[in-house]
Amino acid sequence: MDLSPNHAGTLIGLSNGISNIFSIIGPLLLQFIVTEQDNPMQWAVIFYVASAIYVAVTVIFDIFASGEQQPWNDEPGSKPKPVAVLDSA
Repeated sequence: MDLSPNHAGTLIGLSNGISNIFSIIGPLLLQFIVTEQDNPMQWAVIFYVASAIYVAVTVIFDIFASGEQQPWNDEPGSKPKPVAVLDSA
């Protein structure tokens, strides 16, 4: 919502769509890595890979992300309305 109030619905939809794709792919890949459910080493691989992905994405986000409103938020051809300044003295 902070990045682009005019396009918040689209951004949330894209974010949730990508999240759902990985929610579907994760368990499908899990069955190929964990062949013995009682083997803790196979489960450790899953948790290490997930941790590495989360850390990498967090570092990328911290380096490149911004919480400021983006310039593509404004509609083409729209200009901000002038604001009158009143003297208080």
